[in-house]
Amino acid sequence: MTPNPADAVIGAMKGIIFWMVLIGIASLLIKYWFNRWMKQRKAERADERTGDASQYRYVSLHHVASPPEKILYERLNKALPELVVLAQVHLPRVVQPASKSKAPLDRIIRKSLDFLICDAMFVPLVAIEVNDRSHNAGDRIASDIDKAAALKSAGIPLITWEARRLPNVETIRKAILEHVTLKEEENTPRAVPKTATPRTRLAPDQQT
Repeated sequence: MTPNPADAVIGAMKGIIFWMVLIGIASLLIKYWFNRWMKQRKAERADERTGDASQYRYVSLHHVASPPEKILYERLNKALPELVVLAQVHLPRVVQPASKSKAPLDRIIRKSLDFLICDAMFVPLVAIEVNDRSHNAGDRIASDIDKAAALKSAGIPLITWEARRLPNVETIRKAILEHVTLKEEENTPRAVPKTATPRTRLAPDQQT
């Protein structure tokens, strides 16, 4: 029996209609879920603009420093009683771009220093980093390069010690005094940086 061409056409049309209906339903579902997602995102952004931290839940960290960092912090204070030792210092609180361009600030905005040695007036003198195995990762290497470059540009020495081989108190003091001179002024020790790189400081009203 010879197939009826009309039946073949009708069958093809039914197939086309079926797929068109299926695609239409899929499109409606995608549109529905996309609109729902957009409404949720708008609501979240509205909360971010108008709400405060009380709408979220936070938990306390057990430790804010690693074991090697805690050991080094104690040794730094013993080695440098005349100076101020600060831990976990946000890098943009120490150095800032000389220009108002956003690009250089973006390079340091999320970075911090393990330790910062300051004089009694909290003037930064020497930065210290403790490196463990995590610093061998590609993104950490790039971050460390940016951090070192920013400190060098600002004229602040950077000392890096390995977490597995932390220096003793005597070695720490000797290393810091290679960059800092302690002077007695009216019975008060004052630290003066030994740096060949001129430091450019922002006026107090320019600092954030």
